[in-house]
Amino acid sequence: CEKVARIFNMSEDFIFAHLTAEGRFNMLKAGVDFLLAYQEGQGAYAVSQFYAAECHARYSIFWQLPSIGGIDNPMLEDERE
Repeated sequence: CEKVARIFNMSEDFIFAHLTAEGRFNMLKAGVDFLLAYQEGQGAYAVSQFYAAECHARYSIFWQLPSIGGIDNPMLEDERE
């Protein structure tokens, strides 16, 4: 925490509280904390419905959120390489 705090010019307490999850540096934690504190856990989205469901089911950092929405990809499957 000390080295990261110096790099970002933040207190070690802030880094530990908002950027550490399961003993590791995790920038997603700050985003999740923000959503919980200011948006009642609403507003998290992923690049697709499939990925949203996978993230919410697989990654514990997101389990505190009520849901993760998915944004439909405007490119048709047959147009992708």
